[in-house]
Amino acid sequence: MDTSVANGTFCGGHLIYGYKIRKEPIPGKNDRYIKYVEIDEAQADIVRYVFTEYAKGVSKKQIAERLNAQGHRYKDKPFAGKTFDRWLNNPKYTGVFEFGGRICDNMYPAIINKKTFDLAQELLKKNRYFAKSNTPRIPYFLTSKLYCGHCGTSVIADGGVGKMGVTYQYYYCKLARAQKCEKKREDKDLLEREITKMVVAHFSDPRRAKKTVDDTIAAYNKRTDIGIIKSLEVRIANTQKEMDSTTTAYIQAVTSQNQLFIEGCDKRMKELAALLEDLKKQHLKLELEREDAPTRQGIL
Repeated sequence: MDTSVANGTFCGGHLIYGYKIRKEPIPGKNDRYIKYVEIDEAQADIVRYVFTEYAKGVSKKQIAERLNAQGHRYKDKPFAGKTFDRWLNNPKYTGVFEFGGRICDNMYPAIINKKTFDLAQELLKKNRYFAKSNTPRIPYFLTSKLYCGHCGTSVIADGGVGKMGVTYQYYYCKLARAQKCEKKREDKDLLEREITKMVVAHFSDPRRAKKTVDDTIAAYNKRTDIGIIKSLEVRIANTQKEMDSTTTAYIQAVTSQNQLFIEGCDKRMKELAALLEDLKKQHLKLELEREDAPTRQGIL
């Protein structure tokens, strides 16, 4: 390994995207080669594009979508944002990296300059705020309540970091992210402020506030109607009776050693047990809701 690192020859293992192997025969040794790493220009162009665009603040997902639109593929499959996770973290693209405790600067030719790589590392650190899941760590109050005015698709949370390291939060149409809708992103704070003003203005009218209270009480009473609760109690009782009958039938099937009948009873018992559990959960939920009935003043 010391010799390979000193000589800049390939030490084996996984060859990262953007490079290829050049083999040079060892004189006097049949089928033995010294391997050197060279730049694969077609792949390297894609690597440069990824680093350059990411350093501009373009998201990994958008970079993947653009490459796919240009007809590029990764291992015969479309690019995905996660494809670039290891690329953007890999110092080999700068030509200098640590190998087995040794600094190696003559094995991988540089594809990316150090400045671009370092900028990508800074953006990666800042973008981790959003990277772990589609649900940001700060509250997006309009999530599941907002729809695109162009296509009607739900609008989701989005964010990123600009060139100067400033964090931005947006609401973004799902189809627009997939480049299937022309809707532009909306600034999170601005949109939430405007809608908050609209909501306050709406409920400042006593007639509207009263109607909302009336509608809420009516919807609550409909959902927790005593008739619905009684109906659930009847269904629970009937399900329990059927379970008792099925148990009796199961015992008879075992006694007569009727395997087909045993399997049928066993299947039905499992279905009834699941149904009974679901009915009891519904009944308990409605009972709790009735006990915690909202008041008109409380809603106001």
